[in-house]
Amino acid sequence: MNSLSTLAFVLLNFGCLVVLAGFCFRTELIMRLLLALGSLIFLLGYLDASTELDLIGTSWAALFTLVNLAFFVKLSFAKSTFKFLPREKYLHNVFKGMEADDFKKLLAITTWHEAPDHIKLTVENEVCPDLFYILTGKVEVSKDESMFTLNPNTFIGEVGYFLRSGASATTIVEKGAMYVSWNTRELRELEENTPGVRATIYGMLNKDMAMKVAASLR
Repeated sequence: MNSLSTLAFVLLNFGCLVVLAGFCFRTELIMRLLLALGSLIFLLGYLDASTELDLIGTSWAALFTLVNLAFFVKLSFAKSTFKFLPREKYLHNVFKGMEADDFKKLLAITTWHEAPDHIKLTVENEVCPDLFYILTGKVEVSKDESMFTLNPNTFIGEVGYFLRSGASATTIVEKGAMYVSWNTRELRELEENTPGVRATIYGMLNKDMAMKVAASLR
């Protein structure tokens, strides 16, 4: 290799800096993009610096570029939401902060419902195998001798889910209500393996329970 031209010097060093910057990002999508871009810039600089084609060097640089670019494309599709149905997009908006790839794992264990009549979801002190989230329609709640109504966009069965115990109240969803459910065993397994799902759901459950305590005291 002869003395470097100015262009080769700039490309080689800038490519290395881009690769180095990629390793500074915890977000894998950004990291892969920068690694691919940095490898490509380095490859161009390497080609410009070489008087003869160096198959070993150019092959390795090209391989680094292609591998990281392939991972970037794969991650981009995993995090995309363009294939979501309208109801899935709505639910994804409910779970704010959850990455699309984590949400797709949650969707895989989600069951969708439309209440054909007034449906009893939980019975006070009885263990319920599911956790519910109400999308539309109201829910009548009875606990001890008190009764109150919950508006949609709320969890049902969250206390039993948290404590692994019987339901804290009896709940009845009105006819025509739209809601989703998750089997508690499957959801706990998903949480254990997917920290993003766990963090989002627990944050929402804590907020939901606080609002219900306030509603029950009115």
